[in-house]
Amino acid sequence: MKAGIAVALVAAPVSWALVGMIRGYLVRQNILDLPSHRSSHSVPTPRGGGLGAVLVVLAGVGLATLLQWLPSHVIPVLLGGGAAVAIIGWIDDRGGVSPIVRLMVHLASAIWAVSWLGSFEVLRLGSTSQAMGAFATLVSILVVTWAISSYNFMDGLDALAASEAVYVGVIGGVFSLLGGQSGIAFLAFLIAAASLGFLIWNLPPAKVFMGDVASGFLGYAFVVLALASDRTNGLPAVGWLTLLGVFVFDSTVTLLRRILRGENWRTTHRESGYQRAALRLGRHGPVTVVVLLADLVLTGLCWFGWRNPGSWGFVVGAATGLLILLYYLVERFAPVEKTGTTPT
Repeated sequence: MKAGIAVALVAAPVSWALVGMIRGYLVRQNILDLPSHRSSHSVPTPRGGGLGAVLVVLAGVGLATLLQWLPSHVIPVLLGGGAAVAIIGWIDDRGGVSPIVRLMVHLASAIWAVSWLGSFEVLRLGSTSQAMGAFATLVSILVVTWAISSYNFMDGLDALAASEAVYVGVIGGVFSLLGGQSGIAFLAFLIAAASLGFLIWNLPPAKVFMGDVASGFLGYAFVVLALASDRTNGLPAVGWLTLLGVFVFDSTVTLLRRILRGENWRTTHRESGYQRAALRLGRHGPVTVVVLLADLVLTGLCWFGWRNPGSWGFVVGAATGLLILLYYLVERFAPVEKTGTTPT
């Protein structure tokens, strides 16, 4: 595993260099994210720089395949479905793609993942478990598909999505090492290191944006790690869900609110809790810091569940309570107006 960790660490500077080269290409090709009344930035910024991190992860998976470091059933999931999600995201970053086409690719990638890894057949919460029955496959496909979109929804502030990927990758890797899952740990550390290389370019004020090419890929990669880990008695899926709690909760609640109000949930907006908080503060950094502090608490809860397998029900309840409190505070601090805009 020492060799695997060394490879993962090398991924950070390689990703940094590759992102820099891709940023130069994006600038020359005028592939820029222009400011609008729905965006959280004020200057034209290249988008799609996360391609560098994605290429590093895929190259790392290829190398690990040759060295037989990874479970054989995980490899085609990332090299196949992960690449497909990244490619459709790159096309979208360069000029846009039909939402239906993008959804079909995401669904196909989800089906591909579940066909290789199996489904979430049992929902485990400590000593309590609930068999998913005939709906296991369908629910698993929908969960994977939503994970792709969920991470994409949360990529709206400088450093936020990249910081989350670094943090969850490191912590998830540590849990996997403790559980004897060296292959899953390598993947988690690889994702963290590649994301760190991109993060340096994305610190406020961002010199390049991640783009759909990487945000969708990260959502897919993390849910694949959760599914593979859950199926091999490592950190259960509910543990990975806890680590990613802020992203999952904010994106899901925001989507449901828009649907209930009869709005077009597929259009861009600034109604997510993290976006409203950043707009009210006028800065991106403090929001990312708060998210990472919340992640620390969620990690503590996850550790408690790891050490006490019968307590995952309590962990989920406590994590949900924390996330509800954070969302309530944002709602009081920066409420959504009926028009879908936020006060300034």
